Amino acid sequence: MNKAVGHTNYWAQGGVSMSLGSKNWKDVALKEKLPNPDGKVERSAMVYNGTSVYLIVTNSDCTAETFRATIQKYFGIKDGEPKSNVNGIFLDGSGSSQMRAYDSKNKLVNITGDGRKLVQIITVN
Repeated sequence: MNKAVGHTNYWAQGGVSMSLGSKNWKDVALKEKLPNPDGKVERSAMVYNGTSVYLIVTNSDCTAETFRATIQKYFGIKDGEPKSNVNGIFLDGSGSSQMRAYDSKNKLVNITGDGRKLVQIITVN
């Protein structure tokens, strides 16, 4: 049996596979228990592209399929044509989809979700 050690030194961010470029992405997401895939709610994701990581949050209600399709369009991916260096995960959704960060022009991006104070930091070095 494996035992977690040093549990005060880390915290894991979980998510559900987006399977970018895969035609059977929804089967995978349902198997991994993506909450409310067909509901129109706010969504969030973490996507990697080679050495870059993108944290994506929408304050527009959408289905998982629409959210994923928009991400694929941004990265130039079509179902059935995966790119080996691009993939991602759906993160929590609905009212907990929040972001507070500064963009490349030092402008504050503040998406508040349902207004709850849900503090979480994701740092990418």
